[in-house]
Amino acid sequence: MNRLETLHEYGLVHRDLKPKNIMINYETNDVTLIDFGLSSKYLSQHSTHIPFRSTGNLIGTPLYASNNALLGKEISRRDDIESMIYILIFCLKGSIPWQGVMSLDFLQSENAKKKILQLRNPDGPLLKDLPIEFRSLLQYA
Repeated sequence: MNRLETLHEYGLVHRDLKPKNIMINYETNDVTLIDFGLSSKYLSQHSTHIPFRSTGNLIGTPLYASNNALLGKEISRRDDIESMIYILIFCLKGSIPWQGVMSLDFLQSENAKKKILQLRNPDGPLLKDLPIEFRSLLQYA
């Protein structure tokens, strides 16, 4: 989360957070984010937040993409945070509830998106057996 905070302080959102884009040096416990190919600025040249828009297109890796990203909305800091939460849940549990039903073809269906959003419900299996802080982070995002 500290790495995300630093990235966001520079006015950037990653937009493609996934385990493959996080490197950990186990000797120093340093965490590094990589692959900024889909990153974008969320601050304009006048240091104001870019306006909200709905693109209709998914940006990033569907498995870890935020709910807003799945719905084709502009990605912002909250979405990076939500993606990081899904990554942490994956690391702790070894899987996430929508992992078996996610595919690009599947995502084209509105019913599919509704199913995935239901599986991401904090009151469902997503946060079962996890510390309460995960719920707080999702609500914050």
